[in-house]
Amino acid sequence: LALSIAHNIENVAKAARATNHFNIEDNLIQCRAKSRIPKEAKSVIVYLFPYYLGDDSYKKLNISKYAVPDDYHIIVGAYLEKAAGEFKERYPDNSFEPFCDNSPIPEVKAAVLSGIGVKGDNGLLINEKYGSFCFIGEIVTDLEITPTTASKTECLKCGKCKKACPDGAIGDGFCKEKCFSHLTQKKGELNERTAEFIRKNGCIWGCDNCQTVCPMNE
Repeated sequence: LALSIAHNIENVAKAARATNHFNIEDNLIQCRAKSRIPKEAKSVIVYLFPYYLGDDSYKKLNISKYAVPDDYHIIVGAYLEKAAGEFKERYPDNSFEPFCDNSPIPEVKAAVLSGIGVKGDNGLLINEKYGSFCFIGEIVTDLEITPTTASKTECLKCGKCKKACPDGAIGDGFCKEKCFSHLTQKKGELNERTAEFIRKNGCIWGCDNCQTVCPMNE
């Protein structure tokens, strides 16, 4: 698993972007982790963790590419904890709270505002170097950090992801309830439509169709 994160506080800017372009309290997702947000939070430091391992790693694959490496919650969480600890050593009067996946921060929105990428038509973040095969993590802090500039990355609006989506989840917007990546990972029994998708495509966990055809991932 390739991880683009600095191992010391001096180089953290090379691996992360910061944003304070939006009001944190007004943009939080309602979840239990919300209680961990530092009081008077001012900045979000966004990290990308690319996970694409190369075509040879995905031959005869029946699960989504993101599920091939070791559990990213553990790996990414450990790196974010390390980075947060190093920040705390440098700025002992401030709070630094790491989040990964189960986050009250709308991660794609925060990543776009930090300048680390753009939002594709499929709702995923697209980074100029790594495409969309990335995990997003963030550290929320009450430290005021100068935000970084916007990325040059642009979604090509080629429409390939829309055409590749099996059930039309990608249109004028993104419909989560039509996305087979979401449906195959949803708790509870599979409905017949999702079961038929699994039988037809052979992928029992997730769906990479929209990412596989994206020119930004070539």
